[in-house]
Amino acid sequence: MIKYLKNISFFTIIVIFCFFTFSCSNSTKISSNPFEGTWIGRWEGIKSILFVTDSTWILKLASMDESYAGAYTYSNNSGKFIGNTQGFTGEAIVTGKTITLAVPLIGSMAGTRADTLNLNDRNINGTWIDSDSTEYEIKFDKGSWEDSLNGDPDSKGTYIIDKGKIISKLTHLWYESDSDSQPKWYTLDEFFTDFIKKDIPQESIEWIKENIKKSEMPRDCSVTKDELYIIGINGHIISYTRKN
Repeated sequence: MIKYLKNISFFTIIVIFCFFTFSCSNSTKISSNPFEGTWIGRWEGIKSILFVTDSTWILKLASMDESYAGAYTYSNNSGKFIGNTQGFTGEAIVTGKTITLAVPLIGSMAGTRADTLNLNDRNINGTWIDSDSTEYEIKFDKGSWEDSLNGDPDSKGTYIIDKGKIISKLTHLWYESDSDSQPKWYTLDEFFTDFIKKDIPQESIEWIKENIKKSEMPRDCSVTKDELYIIGINGHIISYTRKN
């Protein structure tokens, strides 16, 4: 999560903290809602991911970092999708394993339901590569996780599966203090003890700690054989592909 902190700006630290947080829900639960699930398709020819919970939706286009989100209502196989900030209303229809979403004057999407798996250690164990930034990888291994940037260790921690969700906990950072000859693993307490010596304002350190707490909150995701979709703390979809 944090790479060689003594050599990077405080702003960079903030960005990395906001980027990483993750947790997943069991996308295969039985539901009478025909819209709920993960849909893969194309929005105006661009690969897109539509993630739908029991009352909200998030849409991400592969070529964009930003995601679009909102709420929706439905009756049988017809739904009305409302954007949170974009000020639009779209009509959606589900037919079997396919969905069409049309927003007047903006665009449309046609997609198919992703073949999601049960959320368990067996299905998420392994190494996953960020689809938007191939320099970032995360590895899950029977209750533990570790991530890396450009092949270098970055951060690690633990996770549990509880009530169909993954809850992660950050425990260590790969860090180099002024007294170190090379980076090594630091616990969070060790990291903050050293970090305070760098004259970082206390309110900024508390802000970082608060974001670490947020990263431990349960969030939604879905997993397939080769792809992992995670909803980050900023509400954006982060997609990963399984590393061979």
